[in-house]
Parts: sequence; structure tokens; C-alpha cells
Amino acid sequence: PQVSVTATKVSSVIADGVNSSDFKMIPGATLRYCILFSNAGPSNATVVEATDALPATVTYQPGTLATATGCSTATTAEDDDDIGVDEADPYGASVAGSTITGRAPTLEDGNAFAVIFEAKIN
Repeated sequence: PQVSVTATKVSSVIADGVNSSDFKMIPGATLRYCILFSNAGPSNATVVEATDALPATVTYQPGTLATATGCSTATTAEDDDDIGVDEADPYGASVAGSTITGRAPTLEDGNAFAVIFEAKIN
């Protein structure tokens, strides 16, 4: 059967270097992105992989990739290069230049996984 997997990307400004709250999208501000992959079924999805090219107006911040089952719980650190012991977890993420890739060998029916990372506004 055909499965229905969707990817949703959201971002928020988490710091701008000027304000202590109500952060603004100004040069030097830090954005946190979350890409959430969801499987609406009706069966498991295999080899789930998606890439996201960052706009030229932001720069990826090394060492900020993390994965989990949701955006607010994404704390499993990924090492940016898809190599090493962190790749033994169920989800993976990597960076090549300004392209982020998230992947899961299997995404069960009704489940989701998230990739989070940070970028600075140029």
C-alpha cells in the first residue's frame, strides 16, 4: 500500500544579540528550524529521506543538528556528517554545505521524527 509521509518546516528566532525577549529577525540573529516528518499511514514507510537547502540569507551553525520524535524533544545530537556512533539511533541527519538531510530507515504508521538545527541570519 502507498503511505502518506509529510514534511513540515517551522522556524523561530531564539536570540538576536540585542533584545532579551521579543527577538527580531535582524542580521546576527539565531533561528531554530524544525523539520517534522510524519507518517499518516496506512503502513510503515521505509527509507524516508528529505533534503532542505537553506536560503543564502542564513548560515548553518555547526554542531546544532539534533533528532527525536518531535520538535520539542529533539535532543539526540547528530554530528553533521552522517558518520559515527550517533548514527546508530533510529534517525539520522547531516549537512553538506547549506543543505540539511534528514533520514529514517523506517517510519512506522502514525509516527513522526524531527530534525532541528540552528542558523544565523547573515
